[in-house]
Amino acid sequence: MLNSTKSQQNHQNTRNLLQILFSVDPTKPADPLAHIDSIAQSLLANGKFRNIVVFEGQNKVRNFGSATRLSSEKLLKSNENYHCKKNYCHYRFDINLRNRELAIVASSYDTAPIVNLYQAIICLLLVGTASSIFIIFGVYKLKGYLINSVEKIRYKLINIARGKFDQPDPPNPGCLYNMLMDDIGSLTKEFAEVKQNGSDSTFEELKETLETVEIQNIELDMARKNALSTSRVKSEFFANICHVIRTPLNGIIGFSELLHKTHLSSHQQEYIETIDESAKGLLTVVNDILDFSRLEIGKLSLEYKPTRIRQVIEDSIKIHAPAAEQKRLRLLTIIDHDFPENLLGDPLRLKQVLNNLISNAIKFTHTGHILISVSKESQTHSQLVLKFSVTDSGVGLSEEQQECLFEAFSEAICNEKRSTEGAGLGLAIAKGIVDRMQGRIGVESELDKGATFWFTATLGQNPKAKTNQGYLAGTFSRLNALVCESDPLSRNEITHYLRGWGAKVVEQGDSTKVLSTLRDTGQHTAIQLAILGIDTEHKLFNADRLAILISQLNREYSTAVLLIVNAGGRAIVERLVAASNNKFTLRPLYCNQLHQSISHQLGLGNTQLSETSQTHLTPSLAASHDTAGSFANIKVLAVDDNQANLRLVLELLKALGVATVGVRSGPEVLAELEKSGFDLILMDVQMPAMNGLELTRRIRAQEVPPQRTPIIALTAHTVSEQKSKLLVAGMDDYLTKPVNESELQHVIERWALQNESQGAARRAEVNPQPKAQSASGGEPEPVLVDLQLSLALAKNKADLAKEMLEMMFKDLQQARDQLVPLAEERAFTELQEIVHKIHGGSCYCGIVELKHLSQSSDRKLDDIVNKQAEAEGIERDMQNLTDLIDRLLEWRKQNELCVFFGISDFKTDTDYPI
Repeated sequence: MLNSTKSQQNHQNTRNLLQILFSVDPTKPADPLAHIDSIAQSLLANGKFRNIVVFEGQNKVRNFGSATRLSSEKLLKSNENYHCKKNYCHYRFDINLRNRELAIVASSYDTAPIVNLYQAIICLLLVGTASSIFIIFGVYKLKGYLINSVEKIRYKLINIARGKFDQPDPPNPGCLYNMLMDDIGSLTKEFAEVKQNGSDSTFEELKETLETVEIQNIELDMARKNALSTSRVKSEFFANICHVIRTPLNGIIGFSELLHKTHLSSHQQEYIETIDESAKGLLTVVNDILDFSRLEIGKLSLEYKPTRIRQVIEDSIKIHAPAAEQKRLRLLTIIDHDFPENLLGDPLRLKQVLNNLISNAIKFTHTGHILISVSKESQTHSQLVLKFSVTDSGVGLSEEQQECLFEAFSEAICNEKRSTEGAGLGLAIAKGIVDRMQGRIGVESELDKGATFWFTATLGQNPKAKTNQGYLAGTFSRLNALVCESDPLSRNEITHYLRGWGAKVVEQGDSTKVLSTLRDTGQHTAIQLAILGIDTEHKLFNADRLAILISQLNREYSTAVLLIVNAGGRAIVERLVAASNNKFTLRPLYCNQLHQSISHQLGLGNTQLSETSQTHLTPSLAASHDTAGSFANIKVLAVDDNQANLRLVLELLKALGVATVGVRSGPEVLAELEKSGFDLILMDVQMPAMNGLELTRRIRAQEVPPQRTPIIALTAHTVSEQKSKLLVAGMDDYLTKPVNESELQHVIERWALQNESQGAARRAEVNPQPKAQSASGGEPEPVLVDLQLSLALAKNKADLAKEMLEMMFKDLQQARDQLVPLAEERAFTELQEIVHKIHGGSCYCGIVELKHLSQSSDRKLDDIVNKQAEAEGIERDMQNLTDLIDRLLEWRKQNELCVFFGISDFKTDTDYPI
């Protein structure tokens, strides 16, 4: 309050002084305002005032300096003598100068607040600076105590973390530090104790864990061995049970077939057919169970031999043709022409998969067709992947049914809405076989819209095939044919055959338009052949109208006619063509049958048939050839411990006109051989006391070259698993039970019906080797590997003989690609080292031909290296050696050494890729 009063007094005094200063009467200036101007300029120059304004009345007559926030007009109107705001003060006063009333407003700086502010700031800066200096000094002083102590504590904690509990403490910096270090020391001791206790506990737990793991490993190993033993026992059980079941079934099936040939009433014929079908159905179930058990343990082996895909398809169709005809179903085939006819694979397993799919298709299709098609999916220089499809027009499958279709024992469940029978193993076995063929299997179907079952298989390309062209390609390249068939799929089947053979085809789906089509086409091209598809059961079929059409085609257009009809319409068609030169053929169509029918109708006979087509006629055509020959001078010894099977074989032999002797045991066989000689021996493999393999070895041991009686195995087992054992034991061929007349006839023709020179050559073969052949035909190939010699060289140690052969084949695989290039490069030293190594290995492996060829090549190369001979012909020798190695490697692919040497722990699949 006191300061405020003092301030007001100061402002009032300043106003009064200004008023006195401006009121002094000038004596010299004529204009009094000049005096005011002088004083105002002096005040402004002094810096105390910022603005001075002179008013006369309401008019501003003078204005000095810059304006301020408070306008002088406002102060003039007010009655205040002064007014202060923030750091500015405005003074107002009146003067009378020479009778002129003037008002003056002067504005000045109020410096007191600013000075006070500056003083306060300076004081604060001084205090802050002093405090900072004090703090910095204190911190610097404390560093040695606090920071160093923390560093030492950190050092101690690091040692504890590293497990160094016995490290000395750092020097004592103070009391607080001592307390802290004491606590850390206590903690260190506790940590050390915990660590020691934990290590002991961990060691004990680890020891117990290792013991537990070891016990579990032993238990798992025992469980694995038990599982393998159980699996082996189960496999043997299945094999034995299947053999026991199949033995009486063979008799039932065989004698039912014999009864078919006798004079029976219609009822008796039906009874026999029922017995035959039931027995064959039971045999199929037994075979399925046996195959599934082999698949389950990985013992289902595949053969790798020449395979004709078309023959495989047609053989499968022939089996199912009667069932399809009974349900009025058409079996159709479409096989692409863009892959070779001759391939390498397992035809029996392919048939097994196809038979299963075709059988299911017939079972679940009540009307329509079943189409079997084969197409090429991919191809390399040595392999071919084919896709087989079986499409039906049956009831189809839902998505739920498709999901479990290929699982074992699930077929009946998946097909709960479809009438079915069987063990539910067919598709599971098919999937297992396809997997072994490096293929895939699947189904595409919708309910009530049919189904397409498909699978792929990887097959080898046969290097011995004469051609890679399609079957019978180009044989009808000059033929112009018209095909009339109302069913599009059936028409497509016929035209596919014809176009594959090079013919030009005109298609027609309406028989009433055949003549008009001929007239239109005949203007440009003459039609030599009309193929008419006939459905005698169709409601619009008219035999008289068909006869008129055939007559018009023959007389008016000189067109030959070939009719295609189902078996049920055979009698009608026979009457239609009886009075003409036209021909007919029955469905289902077989390639050779259709080709031959067309050739005969065109008057070509067999001249246009290729060698392959004549060699592989379908069974229906082949039956017309007289291949039975005369068996009057053939004498056969039949051996079987089962009375029914022995009697069946004897009856079949008698029907062929063969002189037979039947015995039931090994000693009886040896006794009969001492009495007289035989042209052929049919021997059961599984017999008590002395089985067929042992008996064969005894017979071979007693034979004196060139004597060698062909021995044919009779086995109820699947031959692909038994083949190697049979051949190594000295048997020449095999027949799978149940034996039928045609197979028996074929074996007799092959092995017993020979001329004297052939028989002498055959009897001169003393080495019971496995041969690259099948029981289906063909002469045995030359012996490549003498297994008995190999075993003898290994001191009768089978495992050593097998190991030596495996090493030999491995060396041959590595050396094969080096022989010819080294010969061409004239690198004779390196070449001799390789050939010498081959010769050395072959001397201990029983590969006689390789031994001789490599020995001669080794000697020749030695002379070349020592400059004692020229290198002429060495490339040819190396090529011959390479070819022989290729034959040996191919032999290795087709044969399992473990089986040859009787080693039971072996893999059925070879390590060589297809």
